[in-house]
Amino acid sequence: MTIHEIEERTGMARANIRYYERVGLLAPCRSGNNYRDYSEDDLAALQKIRLLRQLRIPVSDIARLQSGEAELLTLLAGQAERLLSESGELAEAAALCRELIDAQEGYSTLDAEAWLRRIEAPAVPRRWQPFRRDRLPAALCPWKRFFARGFDWFLCYTVFTIVTLLFLRRPFAGNLLAATLLYARSYGGHLGLVVPWFDCVGNWLWPFAILALAEPLLLSVFGTTPGKWLFGLRITAPDGKKLTYWQGVKRIWGIFLRGYGCGVPFYCLWRLWRSYRTCAADDTLPWERASVCESEAGGRRWYLLFPGCAACLLLSVAAIFMAYLPVHTGELTLPQLLENCNVYIGQHRANYGLELREDGYLIDKKTGEPSTWNIWDNDPPLRYRFKVGRGGVVTAVSLDYEHHGEHETTPGLPGVYDEIISFGYHAAVNRVSIMDVLRSPWMLDPNLFAHNYSRAPDGSFDKNDSWVVGRVRVTNIYEESGYYAEYLGQEIPLEGENQYIHWTFTLELVDGR
Repeated sequence: MTIHEIEERTGMARANIRYYERVGLLAPCRSGNNYRDYSEDDLAALQKIRLLRQLRIPVSDIARLQSGEAELLTLLAGQAERLLSESGELAEAAALCRELIDAQEGYSTLDAEAWLRRIEAPAVPRRWQPFRRDRLPAALCPWKRFFARGFDWFLCYTVFTIVTLLFLRRPFAGNLLAATLLYARSYGGHLGLVVPWFDCVGNWLWPFAILALAEPLLLSVFGTTPGKWLFGLRITAPDGKKLTYWQGVKRIWGIFLRGYGCGVPFYCLWRLWRSYRTCAADDTLPWERASVCESEAGGRRWYLLFPGCAACLLLSVAAIFMAYLPVHTGELTLPQLLENCNVYIGQHRANYGLELREDGYLIDKKTGEPSTWNIWDNDPPLRYRFKVGRGGVVTAVSLDYEHHGEHETTPGLPGVYDEIISFGYHAAVNRVSIMDVLRSPWMLDPNLFAHNYSRAPDGSFDKNDSWVVGRVRVTNIYEESGYYAEYLGQEIPLEGENQYIHWTFTLELVDGR
């Protein structure tokens, strides 16, 4: 039989038949063209399902009957007792309505406490207890549920940002919000050049992993989550009790697999659309066969969604700014200076795999050898020089770069090296704070930060000069020979002459000991 024929013979809607197939109560064969082919046994099974559903027997109990885990007579006896109890409750409620009408009660004069005492302590004992629980209506509002989960996810993303950037000191480029604030402008607004696609996926999956741990716990304790609380939603078991932790785990993983399609691009959107249609049609979502989503009537806490999202955003930005600043501030010992520099390298230059050692060399972590990164291949590795005073305080840090060549254009200076010093030492000694960053947003660009602290006040770089910023004296000495007029950002070498560049950059405590 086709689906149309089985609809006519059972009197059931196609959506219901499809639902019973999804939950495993029906398994029709497939014809050669992959269409469903319903047999007489399928027809008989559907008739049994229809009868039992008329008796209000849950789908889960029908499945137990089919698998042989339950006996029909035992199940019917229990269902009869439940129906009798419900009918008694309804009769009690109807009788109470008539008494209230006869008493001519008005809402303003209603003595609810007295009437509740009559319900809770009746004159004649009952076989059942009416009004066992004031059950909330099932929530069919898919958009409320979508935005509630969206807020929960955003809250978890805030936790993810704070933990990874502020405590674990992970690279800023691995966080979409941090990359947007710190790097997008440097790359012309192209985030794809900054955050690889697998990091973009991770920015979605890691907060969901936090949610997968937190939501079951919140549901088992409170029956709701922050996002659901804002929209007046609660998740309970069918009997009205709170879910257990493992029921909550099973539910959240069902949402991840069936609701969000594991986050797979495009497939995720299709799964969200399917879930929306299922919810809007008052059908059971796959992950809610053992739970109920209830909605408060007239809940008005949703207006807190916007200030809540703004608070999450501000917390994330504050965490990014705090992680951007040096770990140690004030007068630094050498280990503190090294930690400042290495944290900065890990956050801003993680893809180069470098680390600053006590001997002043930037080493390649893989080889353990001094790196010639960012300088000409025939130049010796660059080395930081540290001057340590009383109490182990670093009173000066310097770089000395020398280049010899023949018929070479200006190679440029290894500016990232003074950038590392500026963040690790200059910003720390002068205690650069979040307020300084807000007053001078250029500090969020590492290159501009270094340039503002390594160039002379007039903006020049190729002039010998010395100036003081806060507690730090900056000294810049630059020499070159064998070049003439600059062209398109480079100086052209003079024929027949050796080219030479010597650059010294020093940061020194003004009151150094």
